[in-house]
Amino acid sequence: MAHLRSGLCRCFVPYGGKHQRFRMIWQFAAGRGRFEDCLHINVKAILRTGSFRPGIGESDISDIEEVMDFSTGLPPDPSEVVNLFADVFAASEGPEEGAVIGAFVQDLISGTPSADLILCSAQRDQVLLGCAIFSRMTFPQDTRHVFILSPMAVRTDSQKTGVGQALISFGLEHLRASGANVALTYGDPAYYSKTGFRQITEATAQPPLKLSHPHGWLGQPLDGQELNPLRGPSECVSALNNPSLW
Repeated sequence: MAHLRSGLCRCFVPYGGKHQRFRMIWQFAAGRGRFEDCLHINVKAILRTGSFRPGIGESDISDIEEVMDFSTGLPPDPSEVVNLFADVFAASEGPEEGAVIGAFVQDLISGTPSADLILCSAQRDQVLLGCAIFSRMTFPQDTRHVFILSPMAVRTDSQKTGVGQALISFGLEHLRASGANVALTYGDPAYYSKTGFRQITEATAQPPLKLSHPHGWLGQPLDGQELNPLRGPSECVSALNNPSLW
């Protein structure tokens, strides 16, 4: 299978496969990093009200039987997040890939300023089910606030249950409420289109490094406006500034 190596992160999934190995990066301007400031949301309530759109609808309710809590911020022990990514990718791609992804997530968490990073997680009964990490992308010639999703992982035994899609929708809603204008990601268009992402070209948003799979370059507006081209070159956080990730 071809693999989309997400442009800014090294989290991906076999292209077109269930455990899609896609890289995603998201940026968060507010930069709230304290776990005690986490926002908790009941997933069933989200699905029933349809407040997180697009991508999550009434038909998905049956896929998530248990109640989950969504939150933002690092947990007291960040190694829990690192281990989740390492374990998920080791199970799907092998121990070597798991180690690479674990190291990448550790670097992203420890080396990124808190104002440029937000971690969204899903838990049930205090068990971490999944994480999506967003980091800032800067377009110096453009005033809009842009975030990219990468990486993301869902526990192997919780995949194919709607957790990942609900987690992305939660993250997008959080970004929207925080004043973000644009969300980007790099991965399987068929998967990410379920949460509002659409294929874009480098003329719409210039990536910081060369894309190995341009058809996986995706974006969506978060401010209710059309996604007009972002002006000028872009910059990502240091952990993502690695050509092998793109």
